[in-house]
Amino acid sequence: MSSPSYGSDRVNFNLRSMLLWTALTMLVIWWAVFAMGNSDPLWFWPFFSERPTEIVVYHDGTEMTIRPGEPGYEAITAAVNAQIGRPRGYERDTGMSAGTEADARSKYVSVELRYGKPVVIHSNTGIGRPSRLFIPITGRHSEGNLVFLGTDRDFLIGALTLRDRSRLDRELRDLGLLK
Repeated sequence: MSSPSYGSDRVNFNLRSMLLWTALTMLVIWWAVFAMGNSDPLWFWPFFSERPTEIVVYHDGTEMTIRPGEPGYEAITAAVNAQIGRPRGYERDTGMSAGTEADARSKYVSVELRYGKPVVIHSNTGIGRPSRLFIPITGRHSEGNLVFLGTDRDFLIGALTLRDRSRLDRELRDLGLLK
């Protein structure tokens, strides 16, 4: 009768596999925290491709509405979409008062993109689902490259900060709406 031999079976320990699984687990946890906090599993996606139902350009008290198929629509939409998908940041404490909005529409140059439904802007900041974007080109808040996010009734608190607004400015110049 043979007795069991203890210690003869070797346990293989694979450090590389353990580190890989640990890193993968940490990555999934990191993704899940942002996904749950923003209610957006694609919070990391750097693209925005929504098409507005209309674009309104406010120019010193006048309004110019641009709809799909009209001159300037594609160029302005592409310029805004290229920047919205990769914003520089989000200013949580910046908002647009009724007075600032009235001035932006009547005294300065501003661009408002209106969507037929709330749109998703993928972000790690949980910015909500705006149905319009308002971009001051001149006047208050224009120097910060801000985009105010709004619903059909009012603006949300906070504003996206664009990395670069020069393409949008160029398109407005080409339309004769910016000097």
